[in-house]
Amino acid sequence: MSVFKQAISRSARSRTTAVVGAGTLAIALALGSAGVSSAETVTAIIAVGAAPRGVAVTPDGESVYVTNQNDNTVSVIKTADNTVTDTFAVGSYPWGVVIAPDGRHAYVTNQQSSTVSVVDTANHTVSATVPVGNSPSAVAISPDGTRVYVSNNASSTVSVIDTADNTVSATVPVGDFPLGVAVTPDGAAVYVAHPGNLAVSVIDTADNTVTAVPNATGVYALAIAPDGTHVYGATVNIGAVTVIDTAANTVTGSIPLGAPSNALAVGKDGKNLYAPNFRGETNSLSTISITDNSVTTVPVGRTPLGVALAPDNRHAYVTNQDDNSVTVVEIGPGPTPPSTGSLDSLRGFGS
Repeated sequence: MSVFKQAISRSARSRTTAVVGAGTLAIALALGSAGVSSAETVTAIIAVGAAPRGVAVTPDGESVYVTNQNDNTVSVIKTADNTVTDTFAVGSYPWGVVIAPDGRHAYVTNQQSSTVSVVDTANHTVSATVPVGNSPSAVAISPDGTRVYVSNNASSTVSVIDTADNTVSATVPVGDFPLGVAVTPDGAAVYVAHPGNLAVSVIDTADNTVTAVPNATGVYALAIAPDGTHVYGATVNIGAVTVIDTAANTVTGSIPLGAPSNALAVGKDGKNLYAPNFRGETNSLSTISITDNSVTTVPVGRTPLGVALAPDNRHAYVTNQDDNSVTVVEIGPGPTPPSTGSLDSLRGFGS
């Protein structure tokens, strides 16, 4: 079992549910909690496997992949009608998942197997199993799809997988107990979070040398702005988002969340951040305005631990570990996605 697993308090939430199709619950949530308001709307709750964690959306927006830790499976959701179309086996205790920019493969980290499953998305078969370090956790892919980066929590390393032949081309030592990992839009750097340390590691992808961002305390998960100018880090202990300037690799600020989060996604237009809040009575998804640091929340399921956004920026998909479900949240009308394809490196939890 990974060293960073922790007891997460559970709490109930008020909601009304109605069954509307196989594996899907359409819902109207009671938003009567004091101080809770949001323009976002929950449109569906989808039943998946046991203890869902990682989540990723395909580049065409048609499918969502969800890792089910206690089932050793991955569920595939069809976004057109929010139904589970397939569930297939991977390694032991799957954690993170990311989709290749061309949508042809998914990469799943298996913590207890210390492997990465390479999945053919056309038929949902595991085409390769790649041994990596101990307790692989988060996973990200380069914008050109040639390299996959895996944080090995118990080995204090990052494995670099060459997607051409599905072999590990490099193992990069980083700080203790790495978790979140994210690749810059130009593919030049990989940022690695260390919740127990006071720094974030930065890997230069040209030669795999490592530098550090100091004073990045307790960062758990990472997301990178579409223009690559900032890295955002979700923190578990202090309930805030740390802001890092990528030009100088320094911490420039912090955005209060009011609740701890260990996952983070940035909107395709770069205007908002989305963070699930899992501890105590929260069980919500926060929307954080990067412009004015304002925060709004919408209730989701119990113990939300993962979040991924649709390519059109219209929906967020949140994994609820203790409800064995995925909440679909409508977050906006959706701007036109950038034509560069650079945001594919952000499309996955653990990123």
